[in-house]
Amino acid sequence: MEGESEDSNMDVCEIEEEQENLPPTTSTQTKTSIH
Repeated sequence: MEGESEDSNMDVCEIEEEQENLPPTTSTQTKTSIH
């Protein structure tokens, strides 16, 4: 289970970096997909 938590944290970091490069609309869609 701990391994899954680490993966989730890593995914969030990658998404945050992508949001900075992608436009606001795309970042919103990404967040929705994850949640």
